[in-house]
Amino acid sequence: MCIARPIPGYKGLVETCRQRCDELAISRLELDRLSGLPSGYSSKLLGKDGAGEKQKRMWPIGLEAMLATLGLQVILLEDKDATARTLKLRTKVDSRQQRFGNQCNSKPPLRINSAPMVEIAAPKNKPPPVSRAHLRVVQGKRRGSKYG
Repeated sequence: MCIARPIPGYKGLVETCRQRCDELAISRLELDRLSGLPSGYSSKLLGKDGAGEKQKRMWPIGLEAMLATLGLQVILLEDKDATARTLKLRTKVDSRQQRFGNQCNSKPPLRINSAPMVEIAAPKNKPPPVSRAHLRVVQGKRRGSKYG
């Protein structure tokens, strides 16, 4: 059986998983057992009664486990109308302020006579002694204390 349908968003993904469970005749508890999810988790994700603001959401691990168990894969296709709309409304990026294809521009370590790379160590000068006077704690008298 080949399933291919456009899924407009998250609600469509949940509905597709719900329909696939019905097609395979798998209960929510059995789906939890087969996918390794906590007991009752898929009924919270796929249930129609919890469609309010605090409905559980599929996150990467749960989504991966559920899709694998249901035998589904996600394929993304470009929506040409939405892309054209985005390109029309966007403000073009200033490439000088972006890091597309960011690469390290530091110089590689020196090579001496085609030998393996040698890193030059920093000079081993001792740093000047540092005063630690600011670290001393001076305790004052405890006024109003029962101990003194």
